Amino acid sequence: MQELENQLRSINVFSYGLGEIIKEISKKGTESDITLYNRKDGNRIMTFIEPSRYPDKISSLTDSIYPSDVAIVDGRKLDRFLGEVLVALDLFRKEAGIIFVDEYTDTSSLRKIIKGTAVENYDFFSGTAMELVERIAGLPERSVTDPAVMVVDHAFTV
Repeated sequence: MQELENQLRSINVFSYGLGEIIKEISKKGTESDITLYNRKDGNRIMTFIEPSRYPDKISSLTDSIYPSDVAIVDGRKLDRFLGEVLVALDLFRKEAGIIFVDEYTDTSSLRKIIKGTAVENYDFFSGTAMELVERIAGLPERSVTDPAVMVVDHAFTV
């Protein structure tokens, strides 16, 4: 058991609309249609995946969601883009996540929108960037028996 505790653990986090917070808690990596941000705390690595070309390219959104273990979504602005993100998260069955809200967020409308979707059980959260890191760390990890997922963010013919 001690051996498992010392192993490096990784979590891939889809992030929508929280760019400033993500920049505060992680270091920017590769950027193309998606942007990768990385954070390492002890034996845990968090990779934040942001759809940098969405809404212009829907593939930016789907390519960001697919490899993620959990999602964090800005729920403070109810618009069609948030709606598309919520539909995509439901289609990919991403059931673990957090919706960022504040005192002005219409949470009752938001709860109605997500009812019956994979997003229905996401936690509503309003707090600091570091509190968000702690909350993400508490979300369920991918089982070690699940198939491995590797994100290839660039490919080219040689």
